[in-house]
Amino acid sequence: MGEVIEKTYPGEWGDNPTDSKNIFPVFSTLAIDYDGRIDFTKAIPRKLNKKKIEKLKLKKGLILIEKSGGSTDIPAGKVAILKQDFEGTCSNFIQILKPNNACNSYYLFYRLLYNFKNNLTEKYQQKTTGIINFILKEYFNEYIPLPRSQNSKK
Repeated sequence: MGEVIEKTYPGEWGDNPTDSKNIFPVFSTLAIDYDGRIDFTKAIPRKLNKKKIEKLKLKKGLILIEKSGGSTDIPAGKVAILKQDFEGTCSNFIQILKPNNACNSYYLFYRLLYNFKNNLTEKYQQKTTGIINFILKEYFNEYIPLPRSQNSKK
């Protein structure tokens, strides 16, 4: 899977606002549901460094994957795709994935969602201090079959 990911980086939670400068919406893992949707109304105003937020603003086509969270019944690893640009970011409990040109964002998203819904992510769970962490580095070593290109020879 790592071969189809151009870039991966964590979100940023930021600080509690103390004034009205550099305030941006940030959502936590609670804003991502188990069907891959994001509830942007759950974003919380947070103070972030202006240069950092420019790099972390979420753009259409990026994939988000929960790396810390989960519960005893449901593992970490919820996934969502950005269907629109967002003038904020996600928390540092979420990893942002940018697929490269070898893989369609929606294909990778639906494959990750399939893996999550079918408990194929369970072996990458690590429980520490009551929080379940998703071992992304190992998960990214998983094989993801890519669909044949329309331009490839039969």
